Amino acid sequence: MKKSFLIICIFFFATIHLFSQSKRQNNLVDQIGIQTASNRIFTFTNKAFGQYHGETNSYTNDGWRGWILREQKVFTDYSVAVNGKPLDRRKAKTTVLPYKINRSFSNGVTEQLFLADSMDVLALEYRNITSFTFALNGFNGTDAQQISKSIINYSLHSVLPGYTLSVISNSEILKSSNDTVSFTIPRPNKQTKIIFFVHKDNDSYLDILSHIETLINEKRDRINTILNKAVVVTNDKEFNKAYLWSVASFDALITTQESKGIFAGLPWFNNNWGRDTFISLPGCFATGNYEDAREILEAFAAYQDTIPDSKYFGRIPNRVTLKDIIYNTTDGTPWFVIQCENYFNNTADTAFIVKMYPYIKRAMQAALQKRTDKYGLLTHLDAETWMDAVGPDGPWSPRGNRANDIQVLWYQQLKATAKFAHIVEDIRNENFANEFADLVKQNIAKFYVDAANSRIADRLTSDGAADYAIRPNAFFVLNHEELFPNHETRINILKNLMSHIVLPYGVLSLDYENANFHPYHEYPPFYPKDAAYHNGIIWQWNTGPVVQTLCSFGLQDSAWMLTKELTRQILHDGAAGSIAELMEAMPRKDKSEIKLSGAFSQAWSLGEYLRTIHEEYFGVKIDVPADTLRLAPRLPKSITHASFTVRFGKEFIPIEFNRSNNNFTISLNLPAPVKDIVVDISLMDNGTTVQAAKTSNGARNITFTYTTSTGKFTAIADGKPVEVHTSITSDKSDNVSMLQSIRFAKIESDRKFPVLQTGTSELIPHSIAKKPAPRNGTILYDKSDTAGDEKYQYPQHPFFIKGILDITRFSLSEDNENYYFRLNFGKLVNPNWHAEYGFQLTFAGIYLKVEGDSAFSIQAGKNSKYSFASGRKFNRVVYVGGGFEIRDGSNKIIAAYAPEKEDANLPLGDSKSGEVSFCIPKKFIGKLSKGSCVSILAGAQDDHGGSGIGEFREVGKTAAEWSGGGKNAPDDDNVYDFLFIN
Repeated sequence: MKKSFLIICIFFFATIHLFSQSKRQNNLVDQIGIQTASNRIFTFTNKAFGQYHGETNSYTNDGWRGWILREQKVFTDYSVAVNGKPLDRRKAKTTVLPYKINRSFSNGVTEQLFLADSMDVLALEYRNITSFTFALNGFNGTDAQQISKSIINYSLHSVLPGYTLSVISNSEILKSSNDTVSFTIPRPNKQTKIIFFVHKDNDSYLDILSHIETLINEKRDRINTILNKAVVVTNDKEFNKAYLWSVASFDALITTQESKGIFAGLPWFNNNWGRDTFISLPGCFATGNYEDAREILEAFAAYQDTIPDSKYFGRIPNRVTLKDIIYNTTDGTPWFVIQCENYFNNTADTAFIVKMYPYIKRAMQAALQKRTDKYGLLTHLDAETWMDAVGPDGPWSPRGNRANDIQVLWYQQLKATAKFAHIVEDIRNENFANEFADLVKQNIAKFYVDAANSRIADRLTSDGAADYAIRPNAFFVLNHEELFPNHETRINILKNLMSHIVLPYGVLSLDYENANFHPYHEYPPFYPKDAAYHNGIIWQWNTGPVVQTLCSFGLQDSAWMLTKELTRQILHDGAAGSIAELMEAMPRKDKSEIKLSGAFSQAWSLGEYLRTIHEEYFGVKIDVPADTLRLAPRLPKSITHASFTVRFGKEFIPIEFNRSNNNFTISLNLPAPVKDIVVDISLMDNGTTVQAAKTSNGARNITFTYTTSTGKFTAIADGKPVEVHTSITSDKSDNVSMLQSIRFAKIESDRKFPVLQTGTSELIPHSIAKKPAPRNGTILYDKSDTAGDEKYQYPQHPFFIKGILDITRFSLSEDNENYYFRLNFGKLVNPNWHAEYGFQLTFAGIYLKVEGDSAFSIQAGKNSKYSFASGRKFNRVVYVGGGFEIRDGSNKIIAAYAPEKEDANLPLGDSKSGEVSFCIPKKFIGKLSKGSCVSILAGAQDDHGGSGIGEFREVGKTAAEWSGGGKNAPDDDNVYDFLFIN
């Protein structure tokens, strides 16, 4: 009780302080509400272990949505029935704000949903409501106990051992007598509050109701303070609103769990990913949030692998979850060092560099010892770059062993390390890092830049061959002028890249003319999600490097087309107020809209949106150690005014741009305590770069005016004209002509893509796949297996319920046209990640010997690592996971069933009965007889996060969260249970 009350008091006094500040601010947080005309996703976090994901105008069964705590589900959704009639969200007027969602129903009832900061509190408020019943969907609570007239407790031990959910209301609340998922409010107050509070079993919860308004105000005012510091005002009102939303949505992903970090993306990347965090971190710099940036960098440094004998020695982790630390990326460490440098440039925090230098030095030395070739290039495995998707047969987009973006990041890491070595007076390593950086720079230019053919190699393979696949990674190289022999080479390469991978609405992950190009994220039966992940579809964060390149060439109007698309999405598409991870390459057949995909709120998408506004369009480059503020605005023609604030060390500097037909003015309002700084201005005017520099010399207000007709700058400081030097650099006329000829790529709507033209498989419709077995069918096989005979330990994640990997019965019957399969397991689990499957995490292979086909195999496949004896060879196999597929003895897909969302009404499996049943036309199998050999292997499903059929999940020596245990040797199979017939 005392502990909880103390926390509440802290929140209360913080609120008073913040509220007193907020009265002096614009109430921006309540001015940017998104009113949804159609159903959209919304999401909140509590800045710690909790998130809530829902839909504005619909109910959801999606297992990835709902209230998530410590990576576990509390419930998926809720519904309210008034006098037996449901409140219909589909007809509600809904407004999403950065801290709450409001719904108004046609009967006058209003609903407010709010997720508190820091505490695990979800609050609902209803007005104008009569007696109603509240029901939870996908609820993981048990043992309902009526504590008082206004409190019901539920145990969450099945998913969160040691935690209780208290449901608390200011009205009488009665639990249902026949289930644990509903309760009734028989006599609601005028304002009825329902508080869901998760707490440790013995903690007090009695005070939370009286302080809920304090928690709401505290969160609203905290976000409002952030928005007021980061606000950008232009003549584009849509952009202004979207920008504020991007600030709020990015802030929601900055969380403190075991340590501070940034959620990579919601809903499923709700933990700290190193690479994603460091790519996203400029979102903190753009909004002046240097404190969180420092804390995040220091937190990740503490996880560095410091074991000299480890193959990951010196690396910063790729992922830090509540249960494990993973180092399987090569670019996370360079990105870490680069962001340490960015932090220092923004703050001149020398103490931070002194503290970080041992980690930074170790990172360089370990890479030199273990991961560099004779040319100084950084080596890595095929799936250790950001293009890291892995499938049953290995990486989907192999980029080993020397990808171009990795070398550029390594080059930047070395330069930054030399800079830090100089600060701490480690002259030996300063000289060494600089010399090695020069070597890497020379060899990037030598091995990757093909000036003659206007292209950049995406990677060097282990045998030294250059892979010239056109991918967005080339922009990382292109953004370093020093790697190119001349300006013209960069222009020609840009022109080539633009025409192959940059559409007006996004950047493709692979050239659309490449035979491996995948236009859609998932397209059964041709390929699963992960096959397309980095092989065609658009990654929205890649807009950032492309905008950077285009602005550097004065092509900001082209860049703005890409940014405008992201602005549109923030306000009108996908998750309200955020940017998704992915976008498909083009509309699907008979569709006009292009489908968003992946995580619906992605940190690096938001981080790059914020970065490019500040660094590229506003041209802000901060160098506090050198007392220099550089401004190189590249405003698109549609933006004629922009005002914003730059944080320069500890000070905040308001800046304003204004453009008319003949003048461009740049005004700065310097705070009194700031020491003299150099303001360095650079503008581009029709192929001419014009620069000016002025030391502030104690002035508070400085305005630079560039006049197009004269091509010169003038300046006024504190109302008095001051002398300013102007320097002019003109581009060659042919270069200007080349730039004007650059065009976006365009994919013809009727283009035939090789990955969709295989013609080797047929998609079985749901009406056939779930056709019921006839009562008068002939039973070919029906055999039971011993229960509880699995040979490995289950993975430790709570969803791996004992029994889901235990095949207990198999039967197969037939009629004239079809075979009818039935598999029974000890149990099945349905996390509702894909309700259309009916179950997940269970995988099976049914191996058959049919007549008339001599292409036999004994290799069970799908990462089973199992080989049959020659007497059990097969020529047909049915793999069952997220759907099913039929393959022949040469591993060629014959046909497949890929469930659609509407199939959830009659899914493939039933978690209540533990049964998976389906129908396959005989034409896809061939002739079976009662004497035919049948083998069933059961194991854990691994779909690599991409859904679909999947494969057998790996088993290790000891069980971990997502892998089983009990193997004696790495080459042992991954099969938990067997059932053999004949």
